[in-house]
Amino acid sequence: TINKVCASGMKALMFASASIATGHQGVVVAGGMESMSNIPYYVPKARNGYRYGHGALEDGVLKDGLWDVYNDQHMGMCGE
Repeated sequence: TINKVCASGMKALMFASASIATGHQGVVVAGGMESMSNIPYYVPKARNGYRYGHGALEDGVLKDGLWDVYNDQHMGMCGE
């Protein structure tokens, strides 16, 4: 499993190409797909624990930079 947001399929192809080029594999099947609707919400302070007050969730789409700053919309809206 490769998690490179929008480039996971391309990264899988890069790994496959390198595997063939180095002689580790003769034939490799590689590819990928993305699902923008399954990006999770993050809980940034969950590892250390919340002490007092309300916990906050962060939208993974915005946190990972998947926001089109020029048109002020989610990158998933730009897929066409």
